[in-house]
Amino acid sequence: AILALVREHGIKIETIAALMLVNQGANMVVSPAAGRRVDRIGERKTLSLYFSGLVVVFILYTVFRDIYALYAVYMIDSMMWSLSVAKATYANRIVEKGERTRLLAMGITMNHVGAVTLPLVGGMLYAGMGYRFPFYCGSAIALISLAITQRIPERADNRRARLRRQTTRQVGN
Repeated sequence: AILALVREHGIKIETIAALMLVNQGANMVVSPAAGRRVDRIGERKTLSLYFSGLVVVFILYTVFRDIYALYAVYMIDSMMWSLSVAKATYANRIVEKGERTRLLAMGITMNHVGAVTLPLVGGMLYAGMGYRFPFYCGSAIALISLAITQRIPERADNRRARLRRQTTRQVGN
């Protein structure tokens, strides 16, 4: 997104630095709220919100031409990242205690592989197909992730709480 903002929309690097600074401050406020959201509604709903949001954000990067609208999309994109904590809480919930270290090591390794290869592939797509194409690919990947997320079972405690509410409503009627 930064490359497209600078090259395609002419945003100065000083403005990008200021956006990043403001974004870090905003994330200090948003991240704890994202954790509470995972606790309240569970991983599946949180990740569904996250991946749905990514689809919209990636499409907006390709549609918006107004600089201030693009600033807002960048900020939303960056703040939504805190919702991805649900991936870690889900893994923590389903993996046995003795396997967590190996899972964490594998996750970090895969993250680093992606951090090295995706900018390279994205840059090649950008150069060969235009700046919009990597965002379309990102939207497609987010849609696939959204579909896979629907296979995550609801948290047992969320199911129990919903059953309690339903029972309370039925008894009250």
